[in-house]
Amino acid sequence: AVSDQTRAQQYQQRLSQQFSVPGRVIQNGAVWRIQLGPFASKAEASALQQRLQTEAQLQSFIASAQ
Repeated sequence: AVSDQTRAQQYQQRLSQQFSVPGRVIQNGAVWRIQLGPFASKAEASALQQRLQTEAQLQSFIASAQ
């Protein structure tokens, strides 16, 4: 999450391009969250989560659709 909407959108676009996955930016109070997906399965989401950690040194979590 970042505090600037423009930076969040730029970061989301870069991640979407780098990892070939759609994404969006969502406001959550004073911060903007970057959400990647959707994924067909939890296994696909977990695979990207692992890549984010190893290739981009980013911590992430998996959220299921409500």
